[in-house]
Amino acid sequence: MAGRKPKPTPRLKLHGTFRTDRRYKSEPVPDVVIPQRPRFLKGEAKKEWNRLASKLAKQRCLTDWDRAVFATYCQHWAEFVDITRKLSKEKEERYTVKTVGNNDVLNPLLSARNRAFQNMLKAAVEFGLSPSSRTRIATNPEQERRDPFAALMNRKANAG
Repeated sequence: MAGRKPKPTPRLKLHGTFRTDRRYKSEPVPDVVIPQRPRFLKGEAKKEWNRLASKLAKQRCLTDWDRAVFATYCQHWAEFVDITRKLSKEKEERYTVKTVGNNDVLNPLLSARNRAFQNMLKAAVEFGLSPSSRTRIATNPEQERRDPFAALMNRKANAG
């Protein structure tokens, strides 16, 4: 299929671009829950999961189906933090290292840190965790939680 990937309906609603004439009839709608944290997440990855999971679920941006992508985000965050700490411990050879031939080359940890950051950012955008991606999301959790049928029934009961 050519062209851009279609956005899921909840994302269209969050971005304020939902149109009923473009809705996908058979689109699955997962429940908004905090998924179980994978056991392999340790240290900084576990801390990041614990810090953000409930906040994202409250904003209806995290479901059980998103577990793998969110775990990937947390894991890349941990890699970024770990590499940054290793770089800060190095004194004089922070940006360059000596080769066997005594030549200066760019420290490979810098490339690894940048790669971890780029991968983390790709996953973060999916959850609105970057400033630019957050500007495209307009959430109102209270409005989303309201039952439209109950509101209709209350309106009818109050009118008559």
